[in-house]
Amino acid sequence: MLLTGKMDLIIAAVMAPLVEIATQLYAAYKLPEPSRSLTILCLLIGYLVLRYTRFERYVYMTVANPSAARLAGVNTKLIVFSVLTICGFMSAIAGVAAQGRLDTAMPSPQSGYLIQAIAVVVLGGTSLTGGRGGIWQTAVGLLIYGSLTNGLDNFANIDSFAKTFITGLVLLAALIVNIVFAGRASRDRTG
Repeated sequence: MLLTGKMDLIIAAVMAPLVEIATQLYAAYKLPEPSRSLTILCLLIGYLVLRYTRFERYVYMTVANPSAARLAGVNTKLIVFSVLTICGFMSAIAGVAAQGRLDTAMPSPQSGYLIQAIAVVVLGGTSLTGGRGGIWQTAVGLLIYGSLTNGLDNFANIDSFAKTFITGLVLLAALIVNIVFAGRASRDRTG
C-alpha cells in the first residue's frame, strides 16, 4: 500500500508541469479549449489512419476472427499490442486534457468510465461481435450519450438513480438494436 501512495505522488509530480505547460500554451496562442482541440485532432488522425492504411483492415480482421487473420498472414499479436498501446496513449492524452481543464491532478483511477465508453461505442452502431464500426460512428454515439446525460442532468427533480435507470434503458435498447442488426446483416450476406 505504501508503494502505491509513492507511485501516485511520482505520477502527480510528473504530470503537474505538463499540465502547466499545456495551459500556458493554450492561453498564449488563444486556442480553443484544449479538450476540444485534442478531441478533434485525435478523431482526425484516427480517421485518416483507419481509412487510408492497411492497419484498419488488420484490426478488423483480428477482432472479427483472429485465427483467420493469423492464417492470412497478419501478425495478430502485434496488432493487439499496437491497439492496446494506442489505447494507453489516448488515455494519457485524455488524462492530461482533463487535468488541464479541471486545473487539478487526481492520480487515482476514475470509476465508471469503462461502461460509459462501451455505451458510447454501442450507441454509435459499432458491432460488439466485431467487423463493423468506425471513428465517425463513435463520435455520433458520443454526441447522443452526451446529449442524453446532459439532458437528464438538467432535470433537477429527477432522482440520480432514476437518471441512471433511464440511461440504462436507452443503452439496453441500443444493445438490442445492435444485436438484431448484427444478426440481420449476417443473414443478408448468406442469402
